[in-house]
Amino acid sequence: MRDETQAYAERLRQAGVKVQSHVLPGKAGWIPENKVAGTDWSPQEHKLVDLFSDFFRQAGAKAIAA
Repeated sequence: MRDETQAYAERLRQAGVKVQSHVLPGKAGWIPENKVAGTDWSPQEHKLVDLFSDFFRQAGAKAIAA
C-alpha cells in the first residue's frame, strides 16, 4: 500500500493540502496474522513513536500524565 498512499499524498499536495509523508524502514509486504506477535518491530518502533508524537504536538494535542 506504500505506492497507493504516496500517490494519494501527492494528489492532496496538488490540491493545496499540507501533507507529511514518511516511508518507514523495515518489513515489506503483508505479515501473516499468526506471525505479527513474533515479529521484531524495534527498527520501526522508535521512528513511529517519534512521528506520531510530532504529529499530535503540531496538531495542538496536550500531553497527559501516564
